Amino acid sequence: MTKVSSCGSIAALRTEFNNLRADLEAVRTGDGLLTTATVVVGTSSAAKIKHSAFEVRHNGVSQIVATAEIALDSGTADDIPSHATNIERTFTLSVDAAGSVTVNTGALGTVGASAVPATPAGEVLLGMCVLQAPVSGAEFVAATDNLNVAQDSVDAVTFSSQAVEVKTSSDLTPF
Repeated sequence: MTKVSSCGSIAALRTEFNNLRADLEAVRTGDGLLTTATVVVGTSSAAKIKHSAFEVRHNGVSQIVATAEIALDSGTADDIPSHATNIERTFTLSVDAAGSVTVNTGALGTVGASAVPATPAGEVLLGMCVLQAPVSGAEFVAATDNLNVAQDSVDAVTFSSQAVEVKTSSDLTPF
């Protein structure tokens, strides 16, 4: 076979070219975060989860979502009942194509083993909050209790942000 430059055969060059085309298409149309949002306890209300402004892409369309504070479920689905062992619940934040941020609730579990809720179809994961309740502590009432350790229904709370996940030009397949 005829060699082309240092890339090898024409077939290998064609493969590299097709990989590059696929990478460029993923950059153009991919869904994901373009900037990372900080996820923390709310400042206007410690009973809410706050996210900073961020940029997200859905179906190749980018948009900036403003800083906001999101309440947990006003019903009882997000509550953590009083219990005899340490348990926790994981909440995730996700954003849809319209820029709406929602809180998704995982099942209760033992510390370190609570279920991370699935990101709804068509949405992009923004970050998460893991809320650990103390042994024999008061019930955590999601609609009203603060997301900090200054009360007896919360033993620990951990916030984390999702890293940027959309491919950029630096992620392209090298030759």
